Amino acid sequence: MATPKQDYMVASAALRRCQHCGKPQDIVIKMLRCSRCASVIYCSKECQKGAWPVHKTTEPPPDDRAPRTRSSCRRVDEANPDRIAKNIEAILCGFRTADEFSQALRDFIEAHTWAFQSYARALILMEGGADYIHMPPKFMEVQLRSLHTPGGTRNPARTFNFVGHRWLTVAEYTSTPIGARNWAGNAAMREAAHRYYSGDPRFVGMLTVFFRVGEISSAKMNLYPQYRAYAASLEGLGDVMLRSLMADVLALCTSSIEHGLALRCADGQESIAALPGRFVRWNKLWTWEPLFTDWEQYLAGPRGIEGVNALLNVIRTPHVTVPQLLKNIRVISQPSLLPRDGTISSQVSLAANL
Repeated sequence: MATPKQDYMVASAALRRCQHCGKPQDIVIKMLRCSRCASVIYCSKECQKGAWPVHKTTEPPPDDRAPRTRSSCRRVDEANPDRIAKNIEAILCGFRTADEFSQALRDFIEAHTWAFQSYARALILMEGGADYIHMPPKFMEVQLRSLHTPGGTRNPARTFNFVGHRWLTVAEYTSTPIGARNWAGNAAMREAAHRYYSGDPRFVGMLTVFFRVGEISSAKMNLYPQYRAYAASLEGLGDVMLRSLMADVLALCTSSIEHGLALRCADGQESIAALPGRFVRWNKLWTWEPLFTDWEQYLAGPRGIEGVNALLNVIRTPHVTVPQLLKNIRVISQPSLLPRDGTISSQVSLAANL
């Protein structure tokens, strides 16, 4: 029997998590960095050891603009010409070092992970469903722009801004020796993620997403699991209505990123719809806090939160509210191995009732 997987659209309030087990960082758990590459963190030596078979994957030669991934591990040599070039790139973007830039990019993606996952899912649904990522095999590149200024507070939700995206086929990318070498170098990480989620009968595959900032040569890779949508969640929706709803999801996600509002379904929250929040720094840790805990109460009240009101204004589909839209994209994207209690199952047919 397959092991139930956690809803991947639920996250802890903590910004940083163990690279191996996902345990959130707090004032008790002090994370350990990989002593070799200093680019990933673990909650214990046991997790660091457990992650090593994948993390140790050799990174390709640093003579290209191909995406790097967090799975590869390379000892840092500050005198290396490529390392010097990366530090210069980071300085030109307002960061002190390449390491500071890399950490800021990881934090930004984590802060907006709900928005990026939902953005990708909406795009795929607009293209006909989860099989789109395999016909032909492709990945998504997200383009970002740095907003960081030297000496700034580096709020993890506001360090960069979303510019756009593009799809690239694997065949196109691997048609060059450099691309082929890099794609092969990431294979262990992709295969490990695929094995982890493959027990779900609705699991289709992992979407590879590369995050790139301007002309900086390094990129960050994330893997997002994709599932076939529940038939009931799309029942009664024609193609025109589905595309309209997903276009609203895209607008909602980009607007939340633009305004630095981190949409999140935090552990233990009652709302099925993601809530907008902000990251606050306390005791040297960044933690997410919701701006409110109930969408319906906010909509029925005086409102008044500028960024949230901007989210409300991007919806174009008639008779659809933001919380309805947020519930829909979460339910459509959820794994089938989640406990099917009334809280979740009662929402599966929500889309048909809009």
